[in-house]
Amino acid sequence: MSDSGLIKELELLLTANPKALHQLLKPEKPSSEAKVSYDIKPLPGTFKVIKIGSNEWIRYWKAHSEQQEEMLQWKNFVLSCVREALEKQGLVEGEQK
Repeated sequence: MSDSGLIKELELLLTANPKALHQLLKPEKPSSEAKVSYDIKPLPGTFKVIKIGSNEWIRYWKAHSEQQEEMLQWKNFVLSCVREALEKQGLVEGEQK
């Protein structure tokens, strides 16, 4: 069917039933069943059990601004321990001095 044929058919339909245009243009109401639920886990009591850089870490960071300095120190400590362990295993080179 061509565009003009479709338009003529719609015009006939709307002439026969003027309420049809209202029904076509009426926005759909969302179903009461179409609810979105978010499963957000509560934050742990300490940041030291959270994977550094994860979404949970970032949520904790934002929620506990008073602990951000301590979180940075913890992150640097953990990363230095990991680097040291990798150096001992020969997986990365030590820092050049």
